[in-house]
This record gives sequence, structure tokens and C-alpha cells, in this order.
Amino acid sequence: AANLAATAMMLGILGCFFFLSLFLQEVLGFSALRTGLAYLPLAIFIVILAPLAGRLSARFGPRLPMATGLLCLLAGAGLGLASPPISNAAISSVPPAFAGAASGVTNMFRQVGGSVGVALLTALFAGHFKDHLMAELGRSGLPTTVQHQVMLAATASTGVGTAPAHDALGLQIQGLVHIAFADGMGDTLTVFAALAALGVLAALLVRRSDF
Repeated sequence: AANLAATAMMLGILGCFFFLSLFLQEVLGFSALRTGLAYLPLAIFIVILAPLAGRLSARFGPRLPMATGLLCLLAGAGLGLASPPISNAAISSVPPAFAGAASGVTNMFRQVGGSVGVALLTALFAGHFKDHLMAELGRSGLPTTVQHQVMLAATASTGVGTAPAHDALGLQIQGLVHIAFADGMGDTLTVFAALAALGVLAALLVRRSDF
């Protein structure tokens, strides 16, 4: 159960970071430095909450801080609260002689979850972004040839709007692409929330007798 929680946590959180970084840079126009600074509060939360989570886990067991941390992932605070108890639960559930192996297996599940999460959420986003862009273009009143060219350019490019637009048509198209990106990202983050909920269920399945 702890490994499933670790997988769900990393599956969702790394995919979330990936799309938030794209949104900040491609849509809001943040520089790489400013994007990194935007994540600074998250790092502060991790530094503050990780020791607290360790103490809570030692006193009450890892199940409650695991579940609470996974519930709080969308607020940014959950990563520091969930990670130490997940490791504690995985290691405590095996004899001391196998603690190293249990730790390695848990880290493997984290890495697999993160890799699969980015790939899965990217595939979901690509489909939703295309659907939202088609809908926005259909409502825009632009000529069909222009709509077709925008669809080809937007779906074939990794960028969604960093190139400056210098005329009214360019600004309109850029705005439509940004709206479609935000809507597609919203759909994707809904899946991320569902993955976090799956992690909560996995955390609640950790038996008290295991630690």
C-alpha cells in the first residue's frame, strides 16, 4: 500500500510540475529564473513539513500524515508531509534485515510513477488541448483556412505562445491558443487530483500492524 501511495504521489506531482512550468513560461511569459522562484514556496513548505511529518509518523504511525499529505498535494504543502511517512511505512513493514531493499523498492516506485505520470498526463493534455483549440477557433469567426493553419502550427509545435504577436490577428490567435492551453491544463490537473485521491485510498490501506 505504501508503494502504491508513492507511485500515485509521484505520478501526479511530477506531471503537475511539468504543466505548471509550461503554463508559467509559455502562457504567462515567465523567465526560467522567475519560474524557479515561483516554486520556492513549495520548497519552503517541504523543508518545514518534512521534519514535522517524521515526528507525527513516529508518534501516530504513517497512515494519517500520508493521507493528509496526499490530500494537500494540490496546495503544494503535501509533498513534504507525505514523503517521509511513505518511506517510514515501507521500511517498517519488513524485517530490519530487508530495510535497505524496501527503501530501494519504494524509490523505484517513485521513479516509475513520476515517469509514467509525465507521459500519461502529456498524452491526456495533447488530446484536450486540441479539442479546446478547435472549439475556440470555431467560435472565433476566423476563416477556415486560418483555423486550419493555426491547428497545424499549434499541434506540431512544442511552444504555445512565446513568439510575440505584432498585429490584431496574431494577438487574437495567441489569445485563443492560451485559452485552449489553460483549459486543457485544467482538465489534466483534474486527473492529477484523481491520482492524489487514489494515493489517499492507498495510504488508508496501510495496516497499523505493519508498523
